[in-house]
Amino acid sequence: MFTHSIMIACAVIVMVAVTAPAQTTWFVDDDNCPGPGSGTQADPFCSIQDGIDTAAGGDKILIAEGTYYENVVVDKPIALLGASRYATIIDGSGTGDVLRIESDTVTVRKLGVTNSGPTISGGSCDGGIDLLMSDHCEVDECLLFGNAAGISIANSSYNRIANCAMEDNTCGIFAYEADYEASDNAANEIRNNVMRFNMGAAICFQHTDDTYHQQNVIHGNDLHDNGSGIWMIMSEENDIAYNEIVGNAGYGISITVCVACGSGNVIHHNNFVSNHGGDVQALDAGNPACGDNYWYSVVEAVGNHWSDYEGPDFDGDGIGDVPYELDTWQNPVQDPYPLMHLFLLGDTNCDAQLDGLDIGPFVLAMLDPDEYESEYGIRATLHGDINSDGELDVLDIEPFLTRLMGD
Repeated sequence: MFTHSIMIACAVIVMVAVTAPAQTTWFVDDDNCPGPGSGTQADPFCSIQDGIDTAAGGDKILIAEGTYYENVVVDKPIALLGASRYATIIDGSGTGDVLRIESDTVTVRKLGVTNSGPTISGGSCDGGIDLLMSDHCEVDECLLFGNAAGISIANSSYNRIANCAMEDNTCGIFAYEADYEASDNAANEIRNNVMRFNMGAAICFQHTDDTYHQQNVIHGNDLHDNGSGIWMIMSEENDIAYNEIVGNAGYGISITVCVACGSGNVIHHNNFVSNHGGDVQALDAGNPACGDNYWYSVVEAVGNHWSDYEGPDFDGDGIGDVPYELDTWQNPVQDPYPLMHLFLLGDTNCDAQLDGLDIGPFVLAMLDPDEYESEYGIRATLHGDINSDGELDVLDIEPFLTRLMGD
């Protein structure tokens, strides 16, 4: 009886494996216009939308170099893969969203996206790429330029935006509430992007009625020469770290409050350089009655680098002895642990570069932190605690090597 049951189970597994739909790859090439084409490599579709409409969930669409004048809607879990973000361009002709995602689990990679419509407001936004009530999507290695928002996020969570360039948009990333639907923008990751020359904020968490922008991760981005760096309202418990925030006309980071408290945000290990016309570089106007924002790592007791900081470092540990004062609307707000020098995670020899010359100092910092601190004048964990757990130990070796190799 037991053997018979196993045989039946195996047969079911084999049947499922045999009948499971195979992933299909479709091809799009504007050289095959006017098309329409059949989607094969020999006879590709002329339009991206034809490929999307034909594809099933889990399929891939490979898009050749060319300029595609379309307003694309993705309503199923597929992958759109361009040949090059500089040469595979979707042009929205100045109307609406250029590429709207209305499905979970969509991947968009190596596309250039431009010329959306002009609308950008609390309840509506024309995005180069618009994540509209979509979760678990990935936008990677894309170029967003000349849009109302490079990427807009509406009532969408658990998405990853990484390794993209956003320039000459009204805003780089614009998170909002679509038609005032009450669903949060939460736990999105915004990592390793370059945002420059955007008219408004590089990253804007916009005012909403009921939606909260919370528990998002903003790490390792280069935000320079924008109208402002990061502008946040209705925003709680976001982690903002390891960003280069340089030369923005307004504040490097601005946190304001409305019906949401704007508290519990953690801002640490960022470089603030020459923002706000050389004046105070950040504003924290949250509501202290709801709780504080933390302008430092609670685990490591390390704050941010401020180019206008003039306090002393009497003990030579790389941390200023006098807090940096932020602009505020109510009670005083401080970064109590301002970094004396520009921060680069892994730069253990303190030469503002991450390269092979950091290996020896990294090993020294791990094995003999007192000797390291004597030689380099900063605490051993400051640049060497790669996994940010407050300690420099063997658990930091793998992430250090990963950063060193540029992966």
